[in-house]
This record gives sequence, C-alpha cells and structure tokens, in this order.
Amino acid sequence: MTKKITYFVIAVLIQSLILASVPAKKLYTLHAGQVVKLKTIPVDPYDFLSGYYVTLNYEISAKSGKFKDGSAVYTVITPDANGIYNFKSSSDTWPKDFVSGDVVIKGKAVDNWRGNVQYGIESYFIPEDMRDSLEHRLRENVKDVVVEVKVDKFGNSAILRILIDGQAYEY
Repeated sequence: MTKKITYFVIAVLIQSLILASVPAKKLYTLHAGQVVKLKTIPVDPYDFLSGYYVTLNYEISAKSGKFKDGSAVYTVITPDANGIYNFKSSSDTWPKDFVSGDVVIKGKAVDNWRGNVQYGIESYFIPEDMRDSLEHRLRENVKDVVVEVKVDKFGNSAILRILIDGQAYEY
C-alpha cells in the first residue's frame, strides 16, 4: 500500500512539474528579457473559444527568408533612431557575429499568409470591455502600431503591451 501511495505522489509531482514548465518560459522571459519595440500590422479576429484577440503580423516575419517548415530561425534585429527594432539578418543557427545593441529573437519557420517566421508573439488577447476602444484605435492608426516585447538571452519572446499612436494597451 505504501509503494502505491509513493508512486501516486511521484506521478502527481511529475505532472505538476510538466504543467508548471509551460508558463515558466514566458514568465522567465517577462522577468529577465530585454524590451524591444516591433512595428506591426494588426488584424482583429474573434475566436469562439478564446474570445477577442489581436493577431499581429510583424515586418520581421516576412523579411526572415525561406527556411524548412518547422525549423528554428534566429533573427537578428537592430534598433533604429526611434528605438524600433528592424530586421538585420536571420539564420537557422544562433548567430555568432551580432554586435552590441542587436537582439536575437528565436522563431519557427512556417508557410502561411502572416509571414515566413512566427515568434510566438502573434496573438494578443484582450478583454471584451477593451475590445471596442482598441478595435477603433487600431483601424484609425494602423500605421502607428508598435508592440513592446521582452526577449530573453535565449531568444524567447513575450508581449508586454501594444502601443497605438503612443498609448499603451496591456492586459
């Protein structure tokens, strides 16, 4: 009987660790990452199960080149005079020759309408009470939408907030 309880406790602990590891990477990135701003073009869909969210299409996604579908892509981004990070280069291996000030963001090669690379920051969920205001602002200021993202030293990324014409929206 004691062995059964021990095995049960071990199984529950292992499952708990697996579940905790899912958000742990994003939490680490949000805590330890460097803030970068990326220019984006938003789309505003509705998902029946998830609610309202903004789908984000980044300029760096389309410029990253063609890679084997599903493979890792490491994109070097560099800031311009306004603090917006832009595409510099991409590779299927971690770049060794990027300069100080540049940031490496890790993505996955895909073949879809949003671009060639996805970085895990393409969806941003918003509460329903903010939806109308945000949707209206997005339509009026589509060229002035910037997303603040944190990128950790491993290239993982997480969205902090959306900036529309300088006004922050965060959830």
